[in-house]
Amino acid sequence: MRCVLALTLFYLPTLAFSDCQERLPKWAETLHPNLIFDKKHSVCKASSLDQSRTLAALAFIESHDGDDDTTYGLEVLSADSDTIRSHIYESAAISSDAVQFDGLGLDTARYQIATATRAFGVRVKYLGSSRIYRYWSTELNLYVDDGQKLHKIFGGLEVDKVNGEWDGNCEGNSSETTSSVAIGKALNKGYTSLEITDKTIDYHSVAKGGDCIYKNDKPVLKKHSLIYNGR
Repeated sequence: MRCVLALTLFYLPTLAFSDCQERLPKWAETLHPNLIFDKKHSVCKASSLDQSRTLAALAFIESHDGDDDTTYGLEVLSADSDTIRSHIYESAAISSDAVQFDGLGLDTARYQIATATRAFGVRVKYLGSSRIYRYWSTELNLYVDDGQKLHKIFGGLEVDKVNGEWDGNCEGNSSETTSSVAIGKALNKGYTSLEITDKTIDYHSVAKGGDCIYKNDKPVLKKHSLIYNGR
């Protein structure tokens, strides 16, 4: 009996994910019937506050010139089963060119920006198309759901970035910056600050005696704050 119960609980998140994935095209058709829905780059997930509520981020192709230059609109929504409860659309939110749009992710960490207000995140991922010039990044947008409408409170916060250049074999230099987000003190109208810590590490590789030698510089930390005013 315990084994059966454990297996059932294990598969519940998978079933929920599969179920919301099937609803994505219907939500897309309801909200933007005249746009091209990009299901491959869209995502959905159960809310960490209410498992009966589904969060989704949908990408729509608004323009495409045939040379990998594509402009996407971003729809973020909260739904109860098939019914969309609140949503927000941002036109031309994402550009894909030499640095390609690589997908969306939902971040349901505890962004408790006020006593009774928790935000959730949408991560926008980018990937460079060059093998020699390495690049990828992830940007974080934060949203608040008031039950009727979603509000974007922060956007374009780069939480992961790698760029660099190498010769295709061994030698090269690159830099990686990762950013952690922590909840700070209540500073403005009861809203807390978001405390951002950026950690940057530079990497180097050189060819020596038939070997590829790697060296990492010491991490460099920088801190800054973001403050939401409740609007």
